[in-house]
Amino acid sequence: YLLDNYSEDFIFVVEHITDSKQAEDIVLALNGLFNSESGDTIIYIDVSPYDTNWKWILEQIDKRGINLKILIREEDYRRTDFSYGGLKLQEIELKLEEDEAKEIYNLYEGSEKYLNFEDAWNSFRKEGPFMEFMYLLKEKQTLTERLNTQVDNIIEKENDSDEWLKFLLIVSYAGKENFRIDLKKISDVIKSKSMGKMLKNLEEEYLIRIKNNSNYIISTHAVRATILVNIIKTKLYYDENNLIIDVLKCTKDYCPIL
Repeated sequence: YLLDNYSEDFIFVVEHITDSKQAEDIVLALNGLFNSESGDTIIYIDVSPYDTNWKWILEQIDKRGINLKILIREEDYRRTDFSYGGLKLQEIELKLEEDEAKEIYNLYEGSEKYLNFEDAWNSFRKEGPFMEFMYLLKEKQTLTERLNTQVDNIIEKENDSDEWLKFLLIVSYAGKENFRIDLKKISDVIKSKSMGKMLKNLEEEYLIRIKNNSNYIISTHAVRATILVNIIKTKLYYDENNLIIDVLKCTKDYCPIL
């Protein structure tokens, strides 16, 4: 995209920001370049996982009216706490298309779990983020371990952690079949005094998504939802029949396979 739309001489790439001091140095260097260069200039920031210094660079560069493209994982973006203020931002969601997924499948010489690409793609439900597709193919423990840590953090830090886990279990149980949860209905089932905090934290941790002006809650992906269900079931007793009943109470979707 950059090479198709900008001259190579006016593309500046920023990556691997290690600390705030380096971020300041980067902005100073870019200021010097902008004072001496002319032309249609763009800055491309490739945000490393868990990096937060990009936010400060964005705020400083935006003041100069320079074109800026930022590539960031959705879970890192949701964790970033900043006010849009006068920033002119446009979010562009990157989706894994079928032809890209097939190229990845062939690049890694398939998967022992699936007969062919079509089998894997159908199991992936034909949409979702790149990381979940890779997990589906290779089923490494990294994603499971990270989600397990996030669940443990809820247990350790929240006074009403059982309600948080029940909430997340209901959303994930529905989410593994791609069903939506109605926010008003689940608020009648989950008796938490910190519902606002719960929604904010779980979305920032990329465990849920809130859609349609906060009316519906969905899981981030069926693969992730399935893993969360398995994790939470080992840490919280919730009778399977009661769980299914509560899921049905909380959704307006037609759920014959539950």
